[in-house]
Amino acid sequence: MTATGFLNPVSVNTTNGGSENLYVKSLGTGEKGLGTVIDVHDHEITAVDYVNFDLSNLFANGITTGQLTIESLQTGENFSLCQGAVVGAFGTTNCQSGGAGSPNATKTITITWGANTDILGIQGSGVAGADVLVDGLTIQSPAPEPASVLLFGTGIASFIVKGRHRKDKKQTAKV
Repeated sequence: MTATGFLNPVSVNTTNGGSENLYVKSLGTGEKGLGTVIDVHDHEITAVDYVNFDLSNLFANGITTGQLTIESLQTGENFSLCQGAVVGAFGTTNCQSGGAGSPNATKTITITWGANTDILGIQGSGVAGADVLVDGLTIQSPAPEPASVLLFGTGIASFIVKGRHRKDKKQTAKV
């Protein structure tokens, strides 16, 4: 997974293709996570910028579901999340939004992605400064392939058979 920050709208007249540096904030409960340097006040994701998360490598490895945690949701602040297929665009598919009613709240949402929805766009929205942080993306490894399960089962069965064979030899030797 890679993350890239962008101004909204993207400024294409730059040498970096419009991308902006990210910022890792760690100020305790409710104030930790990934933001941008665009917000010079407190380095969070605002309504004038967004962060893309490119999940194409996860998708290529069979991982298609995760839980995204958003932090620093103050009273009146919300986030917007949309999916797409292009880094440098906010996305227009499977859009969700949410917020909180208490200071430094955290919200975890379950998301799924595929070949055309493996780029996430996250942005702050709302009235109270509209800035948020991404605390993390939790994923589960995909289920093992049937051949791997069969190989594992065969190995366990061979240990059981070998153990019984040794037990039988010891009982025969005692007689």
